[in-house]
Amino acid sequence: MKRILVYPIWLTFSIFQKTENTSCIFKDMRARIKTKIKDINFNEFISRKRLFSLCKSVLLISYVEYFLSAIICISCLNILPCMAFIKIFIVLLYVLLLIFPITRVFFRPSLPIISWLILFYACRFIPSSMRPHIWISILPTLENILYGARLSSLLSNHTHFFLDILAWIPYGIVHFGAPFVTAIVIYLFSPSGTLPIFAKSFGYLNLIGVIIQLVFPCSPPWYESVYGSQLANYSMGGSAGGLARIDNFFGTKLYTSTFPASPLVFGAFPSLHSGHATLEALFLSCIFPKTTPYFVIYVLWLWWCTMYLTHHYFVDLIGGSCLAVFIFYIASYNYSSYMYSRNLFRRDYHNSIYDLPKTDPEISKLSFVRYNLLEDNKMDRISHDNHIQSFDVLSESLYTNKLSKDSLFSIWDEETVGYINTLSSFHDVGNYGDIGIVIK
Repeated sequence: MKRILVYPIWLTFSIFQKTENTSCIFKDMRARIKTKIKDINFNEFISRKRLFSLCKSVLLISYVEYFLSAIICISCLNILPCMAFIKIFIVLLYVLLLIFPITRVFFRPSLPIISWLILFYACRFIPSSMRPHIWISILPTLENILYGARLSSLLSNHTHFFLDILAWIPYGIVHFGAPFVTAIVIYLFSPSGTLPIFAKSFGYLNLIGVIIQLVFPCSPPWYESVYGSQLANYSMGGSAGGLARIDNFFGTKLYTSTFPASPLVFGAFPSLHSGHATLEALFLSCIFPKTTPYFVIYVLWLWWCTMYLTHHYFVDLIGGSCLAVFIFYIASYNYSSYMYSRNLFRRDYHNSIYDLPKTDPEISKLSFVRYNLLEDNKMDRISHDNHIQSFDVLSESLYTNKLSKDSLFSIWDEETVGYINTLSSFHDVGNYGDIGIVIK
């Protein structure tokens, strides 16, 4: 066996060494390879634009969100302690809501939010044997290393009734209603395609955050004051932390009864309170740029609240905000035409006319050539493929001079409002349908 494997290799190399022509050929090939390697522009190869275009074409493909949601829902339904026919009914209802056009317009953008809620509820039913180790000292150690002190401890050591109320307002009240208020503001004052983008960004933020909390469970600051240095296990209940003082003041058990029953007791990192505030501030800053300092103050205010009420370390807040900025950056990079508004109200965008000659001469030329053909009655019928292609070409940015050709089946797109007929001759329902500018 040794001769069979080694002898042919040895014979081949000996022939190559003894043959001058072969040696010259290999030297020439090696020189060419070195030249080609030197000519490669690695900066262009790993450029940000190419990286995002690769992610958009490979990762953000059609129906990828359906696949991810199906995996999450099937996994969660598998561990839920309910009867089989109830699980089948949930799956059928889930599918029907995504099939019918009336419900699909609403439920497709909110698909990541629904997946997050299902996963968050099913966390409590995951067996402890399948869960990873709980880290109780890594977050305070990181805080000491990075910032030189325990910032959360410094802020929570000095308590006062006025500070309790000041921390309770954003953390215990505003935080839960802020996503709904932000959605209403986006619906009223932004282009019509912005609300689905915010819904999916919000859903993916929570979904990724919960997955990280399941894979990397860490104890919050209140754990040290309640359990000390005791090793953590999943049978331990949560704590309301500083919010218990609010219950004592009002004579209620709102927070002292809900936090111990939380399905994610050790979900300290990343802080979704910080992520929510950061994402909402970023979207609202796009709509009202002059109010950006106020949104920054709100984010800093919420940061102080979470540390004062002993619910998060400063490392958790940075992690949640970084995750929100990353998701917002992906959304704004690919769909900036929907997110940056110039008009005050949503209805004002329906009266805007897209100025093609100022943006792209090729698009302008294509549109006016098509208009002349329609005017001369030379274009009798547009095939389905051509109609889709023209629809895709004309689906351009209405609000900025940056053209971004978006796919019709992108997972971020939904809520197609309609068309604008720039000229009366563009409208002929009998033959062509509505040909014009698309507002999304």
